[in-house]
Amino acid sequence: MPWREVCAMDEKLRFITAVLDEDANMSELCESFGIRGKTGYKWLARYRGHGSAGLRERSRAPHRVPWAIARAQGFERFRQEFNHQRPHEALNQRAPVTHYAPSPRRYPARLQDPVDPADYQVRRVRSNGEIKWRGEKIFVSAPLIGEVIGVKETENGPSEIYFGPIALGIIDPMTGKLKSHSRGRRGGQLSSRSTPSETENVLPMSPVVQLPQRGSLVS
Repeated sequence: MPWREVCAMDEKLRFITAVLDEDANMSELCESFGIRGKTGYKWLARYRGHGSAGLRERSRAPHRVPWAIARAQGFERFRQEFNHQRPHEALNQRAPVTHYAPSPRRYPARLQDPVDPADYQVRRVRSNGEIKWRGEKIFVSAPLIGEVIGVKETENGPSEIYFGPIALGIIDPMTGKLKSHSRGRRGGQLSSRSTPSETENVLPMSPVVQLPQRGSLVS
């Protein structure tokens, strides 16, 4: 199959989704996508290490725009002065660096996939935002492309779809489409993306952004 004239990123995600299928054969997939095996394994390694961000094209030539370099250098001088030299009233006339300590926690390059209960069916969202369920293609969400979701089958009702603890909706058996879910999260419990916890207070898809406070380091 020749490489189609579409977004390269979409094709890479479609390839990765196919590779992650349990019955996938790397050699056959590479041949069908018109790429070398070395390229296929390289994409897979980048995806496992950095998620979808690792599939983005990497420039081999340095980008050196004069005005951008000057602006970056000017900001770096300001940052050094602000953090290391300028006294702050809120810090008793001390520089922010005297109060700064790096966090001991390391942010992972790629978050772990959500862990679903054993009775859930696991599906990975394809490059077009769909999953395959009972022979049908169900559109879930474009932002969840490449992510793992769990499908819970019910005895007397439609199947439920979850992303970690978040209830995404139910599959309407009549239309085969995803409908909104009334519960919002699994079991009425907030949890992190990979390991549920009763003490977590923020949903994984609603990150909290904190602005620098007066006297804090500028980075």
